[in-house]
Amino acid sequence: MVVDEYSGSDGAQYVDYDTDGDGVVDLTTVDLEGDGRIDANISDSDGDGVFDQISMDTNGDGLIDVSAVDSDADGSLDVAAVDADGDGEVDAVIDLHTGAVDYDGDGTADDYVDVSEFDSGSSSEYNTDLA
Repeated sequence: MVVDEYSGSDGAQYVDYDTDGDGVVDLTTVDLEGDGRIDANISDSDGDGVFDQISMDTNGDGLIDVSAVDSDADGSLDVAAVDADGDGEVDAVIDLHTGAVDYDGDGTADDYVDVSEFDSGSSSEYNTDLA
């Protein structure tokens, strides 16, 4: 059920959904360009008011290219999975706390990226006025 629909000052369109009928927003879809295509899904699967997964279609092909999750339910996004070539397979897993990147899935860092600008703690508070 749609709970709310609103627009950001930049033209992005947001729709909040209550997927389980408890009156609490569980999912927000984001249309960044206002073109009718969903670019991101933000979900709060446990209803605590803090989102625990963000999935984005970064190139507009209708497939999820990046998904970040709060795997330990502490309110901070912990890990991101990236499908860089759009084949539906995970090409890299990034630890959002350390910047460690695992390209081959063996659990050992193959590279590091700068995550110092990524503030997963304060950005995970659910806010119905995301604009």
